[in-house]
Amino acid sequence: MNPQNRISEEGVALRPLEYRYLTNAANLVTWLGAHTAVLEATDRGIEFFIMKSLNIPKWRFHVVVGRARPAPGRAITAHPGKIAGALHIAGAPEPRRYSDTHIYFGNGVARFTGPDGTAEIPGRVTAAGSGRNAIPRGVKPLAEMSVGRDDLTNGVLLALARSSDVEMRLSQVEGSRWKLHIISMADDDYDFFVNIYKPPEVEFRGLYKAWTLSELLASVGDYVVLGFFGSADSPALHVYWDGVLRDREGSVPVVTEFYLED
Repeated sequence: MNPQNRISEEGVALRPLEYRYLTNAANLVTWLGAHTAVLEATDRGIEFFIMKSLNIPKWRFHVVVGRARPAPGRAITAHPGKIAGALHIAGAPEPRRYSDTHIYFGNGVARFTGPDGTAEIPGRVTAAGSGRNAIPRGVKPLAEMSVGRDDLTNGVLLALARSSDVEMRLSQVEGSRWKLHIISMADDDYDFFVNIYKPPEVEFRGLYKAWTLSELLASVGDYVVLGFFGSADSPALHVYWDGVLRDREGSVPVVTEFYLED
C-alpha cells in the first residue's frame, strides 16, 4: 500500500443491525441513481448522506443509525455503489452474533472488514461534519403532519399503477381535522386523515415522481412526520422517521429522512 494511503488503526464498528440498515440504504440510493455519498462517524452515530441533483427529480437522503461515536470522527465521500459493494464484500448476508463489520479510514481510502472479507474503496477522507440534515438551509415549512407509512405508501402505489406522477394536497374537513389527498394523473383520489402539526396558510399542490417516492418510502418505519416545504407553487416533500431497529440480539436507534423536490 502507498504510505500516503496508510489505514488508521482506529476503526468504526457496525453492529449487525446497523450494518444491515446501512447496506440497504446504500443499495437504495445507488438504485435511484445517486453519484456521491458521505459515510461518517459522528457524535450522533453513523451517518449516511446523499444528494441527487443532476437530473429530475432532485432529492436528498440522510440516515443516522446507532449511537454516538467518539469525536473527532472521520468521513469518506465516494460513489454510493462503491460503499454498497464494500459493505457486501465485508459483511455476511445474515450477520452472525457479535460479527461486527469495521470501517477504517486512511488518507484517500477506507477499508471495510467483516466476517466475510475485506474491501477497500478510494474516496475523499475528511473530518466528519456536524448538524447535517436533508432540508436545505433557509427553506420554510408550508405544512407539517404525522401520517402512517402504510397509508402514504398505499396511495403512492395506487397512483403509480395509473401514472408516473403523483399529486398531493391537503383539505380541511370536520372543523379542525385535515385529510391528505394522493391523486394520480388519472384523477384517482386516495385520501386519509392526518394529525396536523402546522396547518397550511395557503393552498398548494405538490407533484412528485411516484416511482422515486415509493422507493424512498421503503426506508422508513410505521409513522413519519411529513412536511411540505418551500414555495406553494412548487413545494418539496420532506419525510422524517425517528425509530428503533430491533432483532433478537438487541436494538439500535435510527433516524431516516428524505427531501424530494416537486
